[in-house]
Amino acid sequence: MPRLTTQDRTKVQSFLLSDLVPEQGYPGKPMEYFENKFSFISDASLRKRLAECWYQARLFEKSRSLIRLQGDFLNAFVKGQILAYASIYEAVIDYMLDKDDYPQLNTALEGRILKEERTAFSSGVKLQRHDASSGSTTPLFVCRRTAGKVRDLKFSERVDLAVSIGFVDANHADFLKQLYDSRNKIHLIAASSKGWSPSKAQSQKAFETLFPFIENVESFAGA
Repeated sequence: MPRLTTQDRTKVQSFLLSDLVPEQGYPGKPMEYFENKFSFISDASLRKRLAECWYQARLFEKSRSLIRLQGDFLNAFVKGQILAYASIYEAVIDYMLDKDDYPQLNTALEGRILKEERTAFSSGVKLQRHDASSGSTTPLFVCRRTAGKVRDLKFSERVDLAVSIGFVDANHADFLKQLYDSRNKIHLIAASSKGWSPSKAQSQKAFETLFPFIENVESFAGA
């Protein structure tokens, strides 16, 4: 099995790590750049993980451009970018929704979760629904509605809430939903059943959209 020489490995590393920061002449380290982009997030741990995720997405793209294989051989690198960027958008939206008490969010969460009331009846009492046409019976349970959490909502609902609250541009909403849908289709069974394959154009747009997306959130957070 052929091995890279130390000199060749150094050249590869130099290429992969160059231009990771999408800003010419940035004087600091790449990780500092990406972390600074999320300065509006007060959670230091989340800020670091977001920076790492963006860094890794850029590394996927540099690896793809270095290998330059044709056809589907580079799908793994595009999948990695789609997963990374979708995760960044989701994390920022969820963080912002959790950050404050928004009336729109409270309305959306109200009564979304049903929890079984096990103490409603004595242990010997059981409720059943009898279907006369089929002769079958279905157990029934007494439940109460409770307020849910942000992640109890579908991502599409969270995006719509973010738009209505004002920290996500309505022009980005459909794309964010499509990107998240692609992330879910990365799983092999889903990809196979739905005939899905990763799109380089979508991963590129995810990268480009992230800049105005962050600007919108940062502007809202600083308002």
